[in-house]
Amino acid sequence: MASVPQISLRALVVEDSPARVELICQELSRHGFHLQTRVAGTRDEFRAAVTEGPWDVVLGEQPTRGLAPADALQELREHDAETPFIIVSGTSGEDAGVEP
Repeated sequence: MASVPQISLRALVVEDSPARVELICQELSRHGFHLQTRVAGTRDEFRAAVTEGPWDVVLGEQPTRGLAPADALQELREHDAETPFIIVSGTSGEDAGVEP
C-alpha cells in the first residue's frame, strides 16, 4: 500500500467536545493531513483565536456553546476574507450541514 503524503495545516477547530475534535483530527490524519490545531469551544475563544491567525483552514461542526457555524463564518469573514471555512458533520446529507 502506498503511503499517503502528509500535508501540514494550521487549523482552527470550532468545537466544544474533545471527543469530536479528536475524531476530526484522526479522520483528516488518515487522509494525509497533519493538523496543528487550536480549539475554540466558545464565542470568546473563537474571537481570540481568529486574531491569532493566519489559519490555513477553519473547521466547524455542530453549534457549540453560544456559537453556531454560520455565526463563526460571519465573524471570521469580518477579520479574514480568504481562509476556507469547512463545516464537518457526522450527519449524512447536505441539508444537515446547512441547518441553522
